[in-house]
Amino acid sequence: MEESLRRGVSLYFTTEFSLLQKRWYWTDKNIASRSIRRKLSYSLLTRKYFLGGEGLSQSFASLEEALTVLGSVRHWRVASPRAVSGPFQDYSARIRIQLDKSRLPRPLQISSTDWDITSGWVSLPISPTVTAP
Repeated sequence: MEESLRRGVSLYFTTEFSLLQKRWYWTDKNIASRSIRRKLSYSLLTRKYFLGGEGLSQSFASLEEALTVLGSVRHWRVASPRAVSGPFQDYSARIRIQLDKSRLPRPLQISSTDWDITSGWVSLPISPTVTAP
């Protein structure tokens, strides 16, 4: 994948978030969900990696730096505070990041078994936020 990136193939990653209300009598209820798509590319001319999407446009000297920023999410508003009513123990949140294989060039989509990159769902703790006036 790194070789294809250096040869000019742009990679699109999707970060997905889901807030669920736990229910014992049925499947969990989806309260809020959101996704962000980011594009990772490499410029042979400047020898830099570029990360863009959702108003973000940054350049990096190394792939490791670009992947660190790609894997971080900050100040992402996914639901209003009113979406959570009741005890916080009744809710769960999860997040994942995955390569969007549908945005790969057609020849790479055909042999996409090697391109199956996903973090899987990761659970996040939910707790009330206290802010000072």
